[in-house]
Amino acid sequence: MELTSALRTYAVAALSAAVLSPIAVAQPALRPQMPVQPATADDLKAAINLMEDIIDTMDDFNDVLNTCTDRASADAAAPKLVKIAADMKDCIRRANAMDPDLTEEEAAAFMAKKPEFDKELDEEKAEMAANIKNLVENNAFGSEALISAMQTASDMLGD
Repeated sequence: MELTSALRTYAVAALSAAVLSPIAVAQPALRPQMPVQPATADDLKAAINLMEDIIDTMDDFNDVLNTCTDRASADAAAPKLVKIAADMKDCIRRANAMDPDLTEEEAAAFMAKKPEFDKELDEEKAEMAANIKNLVENNAFGSEALISAMQTASDMLGD
């Protein structure tokens, strides 16, 4: 089973949802196809670790957004969000660099974890949507730094 394209798409879509930026969604069909490398047990471990890192990064993003209750806390959150966006971009880089051709058994092991990943991802995306709605409704608590950080994060992921 060829998992590379699905894993890349899943990773990039998950991370782009973090800043709700449509430009960050990858278009796998537009990417040149990379030669398939033989898979190893490390490939399976790397794929699972990547998905865990994606969810952890989105959780970190939400944790920081949850601290925004006034201008001072929003200003303080801004540089943290830019750092987390860099971590998100690193996850995208890792997804793009992956090219495992997993065996059916390895792919099945990954796919067995996918419902858990999907559930966690859906929870993080729902929390993120609520957090961003809160920021919009509160005009980012008057924080230009937070608005700038969110734009920077979106731009970073759109590269």
